[in-house]
Amino acid sequence: MNAAAIPGAEGISLGSYEGCSLCNTLNFSSDMAVGTYDVPVVVTGAEGPYVALAARILRDQTIPGALNGGAPVVFETADETVPQTIAYNNVPNGYSLAGSDVVYFTAGGAGVQLFLNNEAAATQYPAMPSDAYQSGDCYDFIADASDVTGNGVVSVEKYTSSAGPQSFTFPAPWSYAGPTAAALPTFNFAYSGFSGMSNISQQAAIYWDLSTWAFGIPADFDDISMNATANYQNGSTAMSVPDLSSLTGFLATPPSGTTVSWSASVYQGDPLLTSPPSGTIQSVSNSGSYTEP
Repeated sequence: MNAAAIPGAEGISLGSYEGCSLCNTLNFSSDMAVGTYDVPVVVTGAEGPYVALAARILRDQTIPGALNGGAPVVFETADETVPQTIAYNNVPNGYSLAGSDVVYFTAGGAGVQLFLNNEAAATQYPAMPSDAYQSGDCYDFIADASDVTGNGVVSVEKYTSSAGPQSFTFPAPWSYAGPTAAALPTFNFAYSGFSGMSNISQQAAIYWDLSTWAFGIPADFDDISMNATANYQNGSTAMSVPDLSSLTGFLATPPSGTTVSWSASVYQGDPLLTSPPSGTIQSVSNSGSYTEP
């Protein structure tokens, strides 16, 4: 693979293979799952927010075998991504743009990470080269804004088959201090920002550290999560963690004095009902912690 013709190229990645982070040429062989796949090859720039400078999709690659028919993948200026604008509307007072994420999905199931910035939402994103599009492909855009604590978040996720300028309108924020500390807490989803809209769902979770951390080994957590549609709730705003202790293998509640983290979210929209996905998902969420009584 050769990306020397792409200005600023400093990295090449292929599918889930990490590739190289300080190079513009790459020779490699790798073990991949047997089957037929779309395989993306992406050229990136210097360290910082992840930005795809160029991308090419090797369609219908058969594994085992030689990618691209055994021919080198030589990037040209026609493979460069195309800068497009992003606009953000209705950012809540006291909230700051927190990040942008852009992924391009092919009808064959491959995902091309085009942009990722978890520190601040950008005003531009890189779109795929126009010749790369095929029927059934789509973009997945995610834009977030958060309050000063980082616990209150509003988000918009958009699926579309078209590139070009994108605009995101955030929902009204949700102020929620969380459930009262309890072994089986009850969450209150009294949020009116999606009133009159369809495809509403609610999600709540609690999780706690098992104190198994050791150097070089990630901490283990137990968690309990719940999901319900507004139709199922039938007007109720309450959702309680159920007592399923009689079921073999179900988690026991955390010991008294344990710090329990919680999260609660309300979602509107379901673009995944179409193929390719189309439409938006709006969400509001809050998070925090309490001490197990």
